[in-house]
Amino acid sequence: MILCTGFKRVLAPCLENIANQLQLDELGRPLLNEDYAAFGRSLVTASCLW
Repeated sequence: MILCTGFKRVLAPCLENIANQLQLDELGRPLLNEDYAAFGRSLVTASCLW
């Protein structure tokens, strides 16, 4: 017997700060290219603060 749990995939907490910059599919999952890099809505730049 197989029971469905209602499992739902959610965005990892470590990505919450950039969630508004990610392109999502119709199910709300980040769009990924063939090397699993996420597509962004716009160019996002980052700098390291030491």
